[in-house]
Amino acid sequence: HKLQDAPSYQAVSYTWGDTTLTKDIVCDNKRLQVTENCELALRALRSTQDTVCVWIDAICINQKDDRERSEQVTRMGDIYHAANQVIIHLPPADDCSTFTIDTIHSYEHLDRGSTASVLQSYHSDFDRSVAHWQSLFSRRWFSRMWVLQEIILARE
Repeated sequence: HKLQDAPSYQAVSYTWGDTTLTKDIVCDNKRLQVTENCELALRALRSTQDTVCVWIDAICINQKDDRERSEQVTRMGDIYHAANQVIIHLPPADDCSTFTIDTIHSYEHLDRGSTASVLQSYHSDFDRSVAHWQSLFSRRWFSRMWVLQEIILARE
């Protein structure tokens, strides 16, 4: 199939996770087993109102056919580039279920008379932000070989 003839779709970038932990899904009226992370990504993208066309490697590439898998790997750049949008799905982290960046308090909201309290509050917020960023970037998704290709080639 030619990608220019494909319908609009979203490509999903994620990590497979533990391949022994699987979930059953139904795709095109067929029951499939996918990793828990794949199922979580699909569940996050699911819409109850609209049809969502998604490209996700575990389903769109026949993982049991070495020849097809090899051919598709050479097309991955084109697949991600042709997608309307690339969705990066990170499953919940062990240490926190959502990633938040603390905002630094503005001087207006702090006691202007106490430089020490301003610096202490700023330092505390900064340390928390650094810890959040470190937690995010230590996630397994960032260690994958294909990450740059999936991000750089994405239109959105």
